[in-house]
Amino acid sequence: MTDSPAVLVERRGPVLLMTLNRPAAKNAINADVSAGLGEAIEILADDAELRVGVITGAGAAFSAGADLKELAAIRTEDDAAEMAATMRSVLDRIATLPVPVLAAVNGDAYGGGADYDVHVLFRFMSDFREAMWGVVQQALSELDFDFTAYAEEHFERLERTAAEPRFRSALG
Repeated sequence: MTDSPAVLVERRGPVLLMTLNRPAAKNAINADVSAGLGEAIEILADDAELRVGVITGAGAAFSAGADLKELAAIRTEDDAAEMAATMRSVLDRIATLPVPVLAAVNGDAYGGGADYDVHVLFRFMSDFREAMWGVVQQALSELDFDFTAYAEEHFERLERTAAEPRFRSALG
C-alpha cells in the first residue's frame, strides 16, 4: 500500500493537470482513482481562473481500465451498479463542464481509460503508432452484468461528440 494519492492534481497557471497515479497497476481505475478524479473535476468546475483541464497517466500507460482486483471483489449486482454509477457521474461531469478537458494519452488506454478519452474534448496521443486504445468486454466476475451495452455506449458517445455544438464551437 502506498501513501501517494491515486490522482495527482497540479495547477499550472490556468491549466489543471490531473495525473492518474497508479503506474505499477498501469493506472487501473479503482475507487480511489474515481474519487480523486471526481474531486479534481470539481476544482476545475469551481475555479473561474482555470481555463482547461488535462488528464494524463503516470508512467508508461494512460490507463489499463478498471482495476481487475477490485472488480473481482464485487459480489452483488448492486455493488456493480454502484461502481458503474460512480464512474458514470465522473464521466458525465467531464463531458458537461463549462471548460474543456483534454486527454494527454501517454500510452495504452483500455476500458475505463478509453472511456475517459471518449468524454474529453480532445485527446492527444504521445505515440499513436504504438499505443493501444480499446473497449474490452469480458465476464470479469460471476455477475450477469451487461458489459456489452456499456461498451456500445462508448461508441455512441464518440459518434455524438463531433455533432455537439459545445465541441464544434471549440474548433472555431
